[in-house]
Amino acid sequence: MIDRQAELAEVPQVEADPLIRRLDLFLTVGAFRRLSGRWRAVLWYLEVENMSMVQAAGMLGMQPNAVAALAFRAREALRIAYLQMHVNTEVADGCREAAEHLVAWLCGRLHRGLRFRVAQHVNDCGQCAGAAGELSDLVAELRRMVPPMAS
Repeated sequence: MIDRQAELAEVPQVEADPLIRRLDLFLTVGAFRRLSGRWRAVLWYLEVENMSMVQAAGMLGMQPNAVAALAFRAREALRIAYLQMHVNTEVADGCREAAEHLVAWLCGRLHRGLRFRVAQHVNDCGQCAGAAGELSDLVAELRRMVPPMAS
């Protein structure tokens, strides 16, 4: 049987580059600021203040189950906003709609009409197709670097 702890101990630990950490913090804060006030509040209480669902429910005037549902949606919105921070939206007018919705499109979070327009544009525009490819690579790299938490 493989000793998982020993296997992990053998992996060399590389100290994070301070510039990369600052950039990541900048992107995270920017993404957090894009969220609605309610989403920011629930994430702040649960993730920063480390409150329980019951405590956060009291602060938000909600039932704990409603807080859990709100937190799920807020985490998904934060994930999308964080990834969207990596997309250059300073693009030509013809690419603006696709650039502003690229992450939501890749995550399957757009309604039918907008999903079709973005897909058509990405299919026809080499620059936006390249951006979509780079973003897909980033998502894949994040999945490799940050494995899902074991329950």
